[in-house]
Amino acid sequence: MSIIYRIIIAAAIALIWVVQLQAERINELSLSRPTPGTLLIICGGSTVYIIDVDTALDSDDWHSSIVWSWDARTLSTTIGLSESRLDHIDDCKLVDNGRKILVTSSFGWCATVDYDTRKPVFYSNTTPNAHSADLLPGNLIAVACSDGTTDSHNMVHLYDADRPNEKIAQYSFPSCHATVWNATTERLYAAGARKIGSYRLSGRTLELVDETVTAKSDVHDVMAINPGKMSVAGKEGFIYDIAQKSFRNIPFLIGRTSLKSLNINSDSGEMWYTDASDTANISQWFSHDLWWASGRMADGPALSIKIPDVNVYKVRVARWGQSYAEK
Repeated sequence: MSIIYRIIIAAAIALIWVVQLQAERINELSLSRPTPGTLLIICGGSTVYIIDVDTALDSDDWHSSIVWSWDARTLSTTIGLSESRLDHIDDCKLVDNGRKILVTSSFGWCATVDYDTRKPVFYSNTTPNAHSADLLPGNLIAVACSDGTTDSHNMVHLYDADRPNEKIAQYSFPSCHATVWNATTERLYAAGARKIGSYRLSGRTLELVDETVTAKSDVHDVMAINPGKMSVAGKEGFIYDIAQKSFRNIPFLIGRTSLKSLNINSDSGEMWYTDASDTANISQWFSHDLWWASGRMADGPALSIKIPDVNVYKVRVARWGQSYAEK
């Protein structure tokens, strides 16, 4: 192949990339506010809330936007922990097609709560420094248990959702902060420190398939965007291509040192995230803002919802809104 021909091909590829990037930016910048009808789940203290974004943005008091809540202290007798221990909720995911909410706490417990009845259908107090969890096929639950000194810290714990507090197995994963199941690849992805591990589920056993070094250290959060991509957050934010094992940075998050959660809409590109980078004390893990940005190529967050009376750790999207074009 001649040098000129190679140059032409390289130039064509570069032009296609520029056009795609520009199209992505135009699409993202067309959004001036979150798509209507968005619902968010937030957690950080002892309570999980679901809020209506439209109401929150149009009100001076975020409490008026609450459409659902659950107080973990009601779990005290069932789980065998004092009310003071039923705090520091650090993740809250809708699972089972929205019928349940999977909750974890760095105070060493996790629970699955029925959305309609608000009653626990699973719980465990043997998950030290639990930071995230997800529901797997076969009614299994994988819990990310992060840093600590016991034999149960720095692990992925596996439970049967029908048998509260009975651990099936645990798998070593230093500083594990995130677990997310991908039904398309049929893999569990665990993340923490500076790696993402991929696990195959074989019956009631997890088998490590491979590991990928992340673009930055201190990974705190991984969430699915679509079957082929995940968001990765901690020190800065990235979009991870599962097949290519590659990371695309999110430019306006460069330099952010303590992103606790990141959620990205595959269609609109819009993002909701929490960021503890600017807290006065570097050891603080919370923030009081739910940040929204129109997309990866935005200049920065366009707005936030203020939550002054809750130490928010993570935000999740209970329901993405309907785009203006679809209305």
